[in-house]
Amino acid sequence: MNKAQPFRTSGTIQYAGHPVAWFIAPAAHAKGQCALTADSVDGFKSKPHYLAEAENARYSNRDKAYIMSPAKARHIVAQLQEV
Repeated sequence: MNKAQPFRTSGTIQYAGHPVAWFIAPAAHAKGQCALTADSVDGFKSKPHYLAEAENARYSNRDKAYIMSPAKARHIVAQLQEV
């Protein structure tokens, strides 16, 4: 059985009238996992942050990113590209 591999992608969406850049890359300190980072809107969470929390991703203060499996990351990317 093949496991999903970490990947790298990025994009920009409009959220609350502001452009929000988001990035997914292989996690630096979690082998085989993906890390999601995104801009905040006026110091508050944005749509990528809420989607990561909905997927039960954990926040890593060390990486300053949400850490999740590649499958969860692909699900979030699909939702962000629908917007």
